[in-house]
Amino acid sequence: MKFRQLARNYTYRKRFLSVYSNELLFLKRLEMLAALFYMKSRTSEESGCKKKYRLRSMKLLTVYLSISVEPCNPIPKPIDNKRNIMSFSDSDCKTFFGFNSQADLYRLMKCLRLDQDLITLSNRSIMSGEEVMLRGLYELVTGEFQSSVAVNVFGRELSQQSRAFTYFISHIYRRFCHLLLDNLEWFRDTGLLEESRRAIRKKLLDLGYIFDEGEKHTIGLFIDCNCLETCRPGGGPLTGGHDGLRYDSLVQQTFYNGWKSQHGLKHQTIDTAHGITCHLFGPFSLRHNDLLLLGESDILDKFGDLFEGIRQKITIFGDSAYPTSDILRSYVLPEIATRHQKDHNRRLKSVRESIEHNYALTKNLYKYLSRVEKLKILNNPTVLRVYTVCTFLKNCHVMMYGCESSQYFNILLDTENLLERYTQLQITDTQVAPMIGFPLADPLPAIVENTDMVNRTHLERNCNRPQNIVPEVARDYIVTNRISLPGIQLGLSQSDIPNAGLGVFLLDDYPEGTRLAKYGGKLLRNADLLIPGYDTSYVWSDINKSAELARRGLRPLIIDANPIYAPSYWGGMINDGLHRGANVTLKRYKNQVYVVLLENGVSGMELYLEYGIDYWQERFQQVTQNMQEELVAHYGLRVIPVDVC
Repeated sequence: MKFRQLARNYTYRKRFLSVYSNELLFLKRLEMLAALFYMKSRTSEESGCKKKYRLRSMKLLTVYLSISVEPCNPIPKPIDNKRNIMSFSDSDCKTFFGFNSQADLYRLMKCLRLDQDLITLSNRSIMSGEEVMLRGLYELVTGEFQSSVAVNVFGRELSQQSRAFTYFISHIYRRFCHLLLDNLEWFRDTGLLEESRRAIRKKLLDLGYIFDEGEKHTIGLFIDCNCLETCRPGGGPLTGGHDGLRYDSLVQQTFYNGWKSQHGLKHQTIDTAHGITCHLFGPFSLRHNDLLLLGESDILDKFGDLFEGIRQKITIFGDSAYPTSDILRSYVLPEIATRHQKDHNRRLKSVRESIEHNYALTKNLYKYLSRVEKLKILNNPTVLRVYTVCTFLKNCHVMMYGCESSQYFNILLDTENLLERYTQLQITDTQVAPMIGFPLADPLPAIVENTDMVNRTHLERNCNRPQNIVPEVARDYIVTNRISLPGIQLGLSQSDIPNAGLGVFLLDDYPEGTRLAKYGGKLLRNADLLIPGYDTSYVWSDINKSAELARRGLRPLIIDANPIYAPSYWGGMINDGLHRGANVTLKRYKNQVYVVLLENGVSGMELYLEYGIDYWQERFQQVTQNMQEELVAHYGLRVIPVDVC
């Protein structure tokens, strides 16, 4: 006999056996009544009353067991439908996978390197690469819930669909994201940028655009930012139970855009006249404007280097939000534009709208991007990668069939060979870490709470850097309510430093420069530090940089990250590594302070922060003798004699 338990104690297959909250209340009442009647049957002196109370207690016990005991019927094993590409007709391929025929799906599978026989998922279950691709494409294209995909189409249980989808997204992001993040040289060398420039020039002439005498047409690309609406982050309690902790209200503000009245992410893209996205930068918070992404991406410097020494340069055209420079062009302001320039603005607007059609194509192809309830930033790190993956798959689709933009500019694509040439630029297997379920060295940066973002590094450079080696140690991580930045996984466990208590560890791999967590806490004033006996062990301040901050229009910050005042932040739990060396530092961005990696971080690595010589000099007398010896060796501290009156 086995009693029913809470839902979290069951797998997905057996979760329907769990006991509900209303049933728990009813069972408690039955338990109390049964105990009451049983006690009355023992204490009553009349034999008739004893029998009556005993009978009632037995009936209540029977009802209690009928509700609380699991049924003995065996649970049928989920059926595996063993789907493959041949299981779907050509019309089904177009409807459910976005590609027109079975042959095109086989071609895509080969280009995506998913044609291997078997793949091991994160729970060690086995699935073919063909089925993983079909499951991933089906969910992206239809936007259906994973339970519906698993039960009605492919079979197996829900968790298998979830793991296959996560593998599919991580596989594409890890192997092909560099084709979007830093691949401008390939587009230049293959002549696609020059072909795009000529097509735009021809279209402008067809629209009646008159070039001034001596004016050279250089526009070959379009730039804009896409807004991806997501589920509202930080809603509801952070923990369960009575008076459970709640998310900081700043979490919702971080991703909110007042103009669109929605929460979400923003990506900057640069598209050619073919409808192909040649550069993508993001994600950022939707709170920021387009100019911030333009500055953070350094795209103007990259284009300057791209055409250095080349006579025929190509410029980018953006809407009125962008400034005009040698590399970036925009409309002439209506306030100062002549009639001739206003006519030019109208014709330039006609060709610039093609990038909006590309955004619409991506959303129409992949309904997943419109399912706001699926895009939960804090709960699912896959959300930060999914738009990049969908943009890459959209590029594959355009290279196979063309699109509205290529038809508008009358460009004939090499649909027979272009996709293979494009995907051959992927990173070789020797540069990619082994992958079980999800990548071990994912270059995904974090989105920070003030909606800045770490500049992305080319994936190939990250793979070529020497990686830190962390010994595999079985650790028990403590369940904590502390909040890291979206996409960052941190854990709390026993520190590797003797007698140091708990330490903060990485649970995934992140590149150098990634912002891991906010150094938050109680904001103090100078007067607070003068209070006798105030504990300054967790205080961070940049008062010594007051002059520099004043020139930037900022005031110094004094933050006390004591866990008493900051139970939701990680900063106060990071230890000083001493001779081990610091691998993180604290950096201020505007009015926020963040914990930033100083080197490539690997899963299982403990974070070390340098406290400084002044911190330890004040506490030298309170630490153990072994600690004093280590401080003397590392910081060169000495015992300061105390005058005795």
